[in-house]
Amino acid sequence: YNAPYTLLDGVLEGAIGQNLNTYVLSNLTATTGLSGLFVQLGYNNVFFSRARSMARFGLLAQNGGNWNGTPILTDGAYFAAMTTPSQAFNPAYGYLWWLNGQDEYLLPGIQLALPGPLMPDAPLDAYSAMGKNGQIINVSPGTGLVVVRMGELPDGLFVPNVYNNEIWQYLNPVICATTAVPDETGLSDL
Repeated sequence: YNAPYTLLDGVLEGAIGQNLNTYVLSNLTATTGLSGLFVQLGYNNVFFSRARSMARFGLLAQNGGNWNGTPILTDGAYFAAMTTPSQAFNPAYGYLWWLNGQDEYLLPGIQLALPGPLMPDAPLDAYSAMGKNGQIINVSPGTGLVVVRMGELPDGLFVPNVYNNEIWQYLNPVICATTAVPDETGLSDL
């Protein structure tokens, strides 16, 4: 299930000079309030957290690694590469994030390029972390939304893009066109 992430554990720990749980505690929990713990389950290293922490991670990603103006993850080039196709084989996949709005996509185990965006009813700028057992973090910069889904694996799907698209079908009728509040202080004219 988590092979790509688990394979990166050693690389990350070597780069940061500490184990992943220590890094999360000292660099993410202390600054963003994001909490959780990596637990070894068989061959996989799975991060367990709560919906609020998943949302905090989504907000951190949406803000390019900044938390309330404080840089947490400072590699801007990585964030740009994360939200664009990381290779030609599957244009709907960035650096460990699924990308919507591409002309085609591939799913694990299917060697056929499927036409259109990964989630046709989601904003085209959305990118998603779709993890073990159907845990989902959706980030949509254009709408300013971060949408989290936790629970059991839906419909036995390894990558629940169809299920995730259904979430957006429910959200679209209730998403406001704008969330801006008019500035009545007159300060915006200064």
